[in-house]
Amino acid sequence: MKPIIGITSYEEDLKGHHNLNSNYINAVFDAGGIPVIIPIIRDEKDFDAYLDKLDGLIFSGGIDISPLNYDENPLKEINRMSSVRDKYEFGLFKKAYERKLPILGICRGCQLMNVSLGGKLYQDINTQVPEAFGHSPKSMPSDEIFHAINIKEDSKFY
Repeated sequence: MKPIIGITSYEEDLKGHHNLNSNYINAVFDAGGIPVIIPIIRDEKDFDAYLDKLDGLIFSGGIDISPLNYDENPLKEINRMSSVRDKYEFGLFKKAYERKLPILGICRGCQLMNVSLGGKLYQDINTQVPEAFGHSPKSMPSDEIFHAINIKEDSKFY
């Protein structure tokens, strides 16, 4: 039986539409799984109903996680956050982690996992770490910010 993999979606700037880049969906299909797009779950009591059906969970990329989640005040450069998405994804991660459900975080999703487990983040890499690889040009719309990665053949991800 093919594994059922949930993928978080988002609503930012879409006036009520949920959104997810098709690369996430295609990657799950290509890996032999069945992707399920998870909308923003507004009632935490519903987390278990979703997680009961999943064999794994992918936290997708997107806008910044609010620094309030790691006890910092937002810098002036940070203006694209969603408290609704943060609440939903932090709650969903906690439940999935407690169940030991396989979890993959991509970009924002990886940052969410870090913060959920007690880590902190640079709020704005471009200003706080100027020598770092820049992959979030301010002039690009958020739905177009992405970069390819290379996966080593001897890694768990290959």
